[in-house]
Amino acid sequence: MGKKKKVNVSDFGMKWYKFLIYFALFASALLNVISAILYFSGNVYKNSGTVYKVFPKLQMLDSLYGVALIVFAIFALVVRSALANYKGKAPKLLIRYYLISGLVSFIYLIAASVIVSDSRVSVGTSAFVIVLGSILGAVINAIYFKKRAVLFYKK
Repeated sequence: MGKKKKVNVSDFGMKWYKFLIYFALFASALLNVISAILYFSGNVYKNSGTVYKVFPKLQMLDSLYGVALIVFAIFALVVRSALANYKGKAPKLLIRYYLISGLVSFIYLIAASVIVSDSRVSVGTSAFVIVLGSILGAVINAIYFKKRAVLFYKK
């Protein structure tokens, strides 16, 4: 039998990987924290006092969504660390990050539209974009990291 070829990171195109660990996941964490602050404070609306007076349940929903966004900020940093350290679970964590955050955003959008129950709120397009974006992100990253699975071996 022949010698096993030593696997080297430089054998693979790693531009997307570097983009994820050096920018995208940090930016995602930061944007999640900023969004959480906006949802906690009600500043996501032009006049939150009026909005919450008319739709009091929306304030609770926004607070819960703010908590979820903080959790996603932390999750993004955990995923980033796992990827940067070539942990075996890292690619699966990234895919879960895309899918779970997309699902929670989708649920928030549906719940908010139910609370507001306003026909002027267009859930269809927004929900479609959220679902499509999270699924596409998960699929593209699954393909990308499957080709580089040999690099992610650390426990």
